[in-house]
This record gives sequence, C-alpha cells and structure tokens, in this order.
Amino acid sequence: MIVCCVLTLRDVDVGAFDFSAVAKNIGHPLPFVLGDEVFNELAVEIDFQHRRIAFRDPATVTKPAGASEVPLIRIKDRTVPVSIDGATPVPFEFDLGDGSPLDVAPSYYQARQLLNGRRTSQTVAGGVGGYRPETVASLRDVGFAGVDFADVPANFTADVASADNSNLIMGTIGLPMLARFRLIVDYSHDRLFATPTADASNAPFSRDRLGLYLDRKGAVLVVGFVAPGSPAKTAGFKIGDVIARIDNVRSGEKPIDLNQIDQPSTSAWSETTFRALRDEPVGTVVTFTLANGSKKRVELADFY
Repeated sequence: MIVCCVLTLRDVDVGAFDFSAVAKNIGHPLPFVLGDEVFNELAVEIDFQHRRIAFRDPATVTKPAGASEVPLIRIKDRTVPVSIDGATPVPFEFDLGDGSPLDVAPSYYQARQLLNGRRTSQTVAGGVGGYRPETVASLRDVGFAGVDFADVPANFTADVASADNSNLIMGTIGLPMLARFRLIVDYSHDRLFATPTADASNAPFSRDRLGLYLDRKGAVLVVGFVAPGSPAKTAGFKIGDVIARIDNVRSGEKPIDLNQIDQPSTSAWSETTFRALRDEPVGTVVTFTLANGSKKRVELADFY
C-alpha cells in the first residue's frame, strides 16, 4: 500500500521554464516538474497503474518481492542498462519525462547498423526545446529489468551536434516502457527496484498508424507534418491542408462524429486527443473533411 502524505522540502533550488507549448500539446496544464532535488533526498515510489506516488526514507527501502534491482549509473545523467535485439546491455538515460518507449542515439544505431533492412518512417519528437522530425522504426526485442519486450517502436535521434548526442549514453528509455513497472527510484544508493506489471511483456505498445500531425490555428486544425510512407501520405495529405471536420469510423461500425473543428472554444483536440486517434487499431477508418469541402478517407495501418 502507498500512503499519501504532505512533503515539505526547504532551501530547494528551482528553475523557471515556460511549459506552455508542452501543456498545449498534451491538453492539460503543466504547472511544474518534479526534479532531482526530490529524488536526491528521498526514495520515490511510483505506481503507474494506480496513479500513485510515495516518498520514502532511503534507509528503510528494501527490494520488493518480484522486483529486479537495476543499477542507476551516473554518467552525465542517470542511466540504466538496456539490451537491444539480444546485444550486450548498454547505458540508456533514465527519463520519466520522455514520451517514447526508447530513443536510440546515432552512436549506437549507426555502429550496429540497426536501421538496415527495417521499415522506417518519421515522427515528430521534442518538447520544451521545440518539435522536430525524427526517424522511427520498430525493434524486434528490447530487454530491461529482466523483461523482454517485442516489437518496440523507437525513435532514432538525428546525428547532429548536441549535448544529447554522446558516445557514452546510447539513448533514452522513456515513460511508455517504464510505466510497465512499479518503480522505487533510490538515487542515494544508485539503484532502481522495478516490479513488472502482469501484462508488462505482452501488452502492445501504442504506435502511430496515421502519420498526420496537426497544428491548431484559431478555429481550425492545419496539417503541419505528414509521415513518409504513412496512410496519411497515401491519402494525399499535404502540409498546409486545413481540416474542418474529423469522423472516426471503426470497421463494421457506424460513423462516430468525434468533434466539429469549427468551434474555437473547444479544447478537445489537444495533441493527446489526436495522438489517441493516431494510435487506433489497424483497419480503423478516419474521414477528414477539408476546409474546401473535399474529403480524405484514411484506413489506419502499421507503416514502420
């Protein structure tokens, strides 16, 4: 059982960041981010399934039954060992704020030629620093905390000069992977206890099956990006197309009118809402009505 309590920290260093762009895309306010000040002082227990968090004295933390103990190795940031396609585990940054299961650095995927022979496309990735296109593909097998995950969608970061492009850290493991565990993060002992959920290894990962990214411009949505080889690309979408209406139709079901986009006050079409539409099952049919009255019918499919 996790007990809720009031936590008071004194003399804490804080940073001021503008999260408005991220909040707009995720569809709800983002007033603050819980940072390393808390993790450095306490053991943090996170139960994703029940949406609970608890703070514990690191001196009293013991390994739970069924958990794997994972070393938290500090290189530049905290890292954990991750294995790709059965290879020797290498350090991946531990990042609860990353929205993709895995980001793979060019220093690793280029050396191992991981993209050779795989179906690839592009996705839009980023956050506070802005959004950018990145290569996306699926990995046959990813091993973490004693669990093997199959068919894992992963971002392959661009080979550009940046603080994140390093030959020391081979990528980032993010929330969609970490949320399949009940975690106890214990920085003071450089360790992580990870207890897998019952369906950790067999539940499929969400993935984009549409390939269309929209920007809100006042009362309408405008196409900002179309993924190569995607159903949206096949349907003929182009950057700048203005969307007036979206109807989501599952195969064999009656049309479901999701929303009228000509309502400026609506907040329903956040990035989170539209991402859920992109993640619908293979065979889902979505009809888009453009501002000029033309329609585009798209059947969702795996394209990477």
